[in-house]
Amino acid sequence: ATVEQLIVYFAGHGVNIGYSEYWLLSRAPGDPQAAVNVEGSVVLARQCGIPHVVLISDACRTAAEGLQAQRVTGSEVFPNTDSGGLEQAVDIFFACTLGKPAMEVKDPAAAANGYQALYTNALVDAVQGNQDSIIEQLPTVDPTKAFIRPRPLKRHLQAEVLRRLALGHTNREVAS
Repeated sequence: ATVEQLIVYFAGHGVNIGYSEYWLLSRAPGDPQAAVNVEGSVVLARQCGIPHVVLISDACRTAAEGLQAQRVTGSEVFPNTDSGGLEQAVDIFFACTLGKPAMEVKDPAAAANGYQALYTNALVDAVQGNQDSIIEQLPTVDPTKAFIRPRPLKRHLQAEVLRRLALGHTNREVAS
């Protein structure tokens, strides 16, 4: 038996090395394996037997700076197995485009170092059901449940992050 859907969420430092994404864990870059090889993980996720994997990344996608950071190799987070069936679906959500930093704005209510991740705040707001335009109900399946599908969520997040960035406010100040 397996799960129907697995959602992997990461917020933190990320780098790009030769068109490959890496999420840096707390011991990276000193430990070159203390990172997640995102592209390698996607390949293995398609073969691991879980019908739908969603990777959500609120991390920078900028080039690694310095030799130490460029030597990060990371590891995959899925096993190297062959499910024997068809390739499974993997949806990937990035907070920014390749080569760009993830967006943050300073939270005026926090201490001097308090920043809010725009992408994560918009994501949380959406999955809590605060964006009616992307909520889908399937009365013939289960009238008591609502769904948010990946593509409408992705389009919403792209627009919402830009809107929040233009306003220069945190989630608490712009929630609808």
